[in-house]
Amino acid sequence: NRVYHNIIHDCLGDGISSFQQAEDSEYYGNLIFNNGWWAPRVLGESALGNGHGIYTQNAAPSTKTVEANLFINAYSSPIKGAGTGSAKVENYDLTDNVSINGTFYYDVGGSSVDNVNLLREKVWGQTVALGYATSDNRTASIIDSYLAGSDLPVNLSDFNSIVSTGNTLAGA
Repeated sequence: NRVYHNIIHDCLGDGISSFQQAEDSEYYGNLIFNNGWWAPRVLGESALGNGHGIYTQNAAPSTKTVEANLFINAYSSPIKGAGTGSAKVENYDLTDNVSINGTFYYDVGGSSVDNVNLLREKVWGQTVALGYATSDNRTASIIDSYLAGSDLPVNLSDFNSIVSTGNTLAGA
């Protein structure tokens, strides 16, 4: 599956849904913006953003490639990798993407995370969150990336191995 050079915007749900069955998928050169919705909350609480630029799951040996995309104003996460007991978050290469505004840039968790690689990512105004809600994450790397404009540029949880080199991290 290849999604190349599209403009994907103002979708009421996710811009792209790519589940585990879409093996070895590639997403390249897309402009993805304003996808999602504000969910009403209890009186007195602020609305909660829902919907993602790309919602994805993947299991090894398949690799999902997300490269050279521009994400703007995701209601929740520009890229959401969410696993369950049977749906995995494994083997992702994210390279040369730019993301401006959202909640979490690469929001990954729900099942163990393995072999998630971010290379030359440019992220402004959101947190890169890897490995939430699980304690048996294996490997991830963030290399030569610029992550800024958030009070918490990176949140990494319970990994066996993290490679982080050549990055610029700056708060809000």
